[in-house]
Amino acid sequence: MADESLVTVSFRKVYSLPVYKRSRKAVRRLRREIMRKFKVNEVKISPEVNEALWSRGDKLGIRRISVKVNVDRAASVAVIELPKAEEKTEKEEKEAQQQ
Repeated sequence: MADESLVTVSFRKVYSLPVYKRSRKAVRRLRREIMRKFKVNEVKISPEVNEALWSRGDKLGIRRISVKVNVDRAASVAVIELPKAEEKTEKEEKEAQQQ
C-alpha cells in the first residue's frame, strides 16, 4: 500500500552555511526530514527535485520546496517528486479571459 502526501520543506537553516555547502546540505536536510516525518529507512529523490535543488549550483537558489512524497510502507521506501501543476479546464480559461 502506497501513501501519498504533499510536504513543504524549508531550507532556512541551510542559509547560515557557506555558499559552497548549501545545495549538498539541502539534499541531506530534505532526506532527513522525509525519513523523520514518514518513518522510512530509504528516501529516493527524483531527477526533477534534484535538478530544482542544484539549479544554481552550490548556491541553492530556493528557500523552500514543496514536494509530493509517495511512501511504500512494505518496503520502507519514500519517493520524492515535484507535484504536477493542475491544468485549467476550457471553462475556467474562458471565464478568466472574460474578466
